[in-house]
Amino acid sequence: MIWLMRLPGLVATAIALAQCGAAADHPSAQFANELIEMQMYLPDPENGHYE
Repeated sequence: MIWLMRLPGLVATAIALAQCGAAADHPSAQFANELIEMQMYLPDPENGHYE
């Protein structure tokens, strides 16, 4: 039952993260094999990181 109380918070967090990720267009590299897929965001050439 405790998960039911946490569900609205988890949904709101997922929506917020999805919107933040969609707005940013940072350079990235994608790697995949038959077991795993991943996307790495490359560092900013000027600052070394994103804020």
